[in-house]
Amino acid sequence: AGRPLSDVTLEDARAHHPEFDETVLEAAQVRRSVERKANAGGTGPGSVRAQLEALSEVAAAARRSAAEVPSLSSLFQRLAGEAI
Repeated sequence: AGRPLSDVTLEDARAHHPEFDETVLEAAQVRRSVERKANAGGTGPGSVRAQLEALSEVAAAARRSAAEVPSLSSLFQRLAGEAI
């Protein structure tokens, strides 16, 4: 008690339950724990990757839409031309 799971040895784990093996120590590794997070919208690497890909697609669509909006100078030129 009172120490990080990353400091626990196999001997420590087996002191609590004799059937513990190396997999129990692997499960306690922070990186492994994060890698196993797989819920949609969560913070696991796969989910974050999917969110970034989706955001990239939205950003690309927004850039395409923005490119279709006329500039103010072109609107003023058009209005000036119509006034003549």
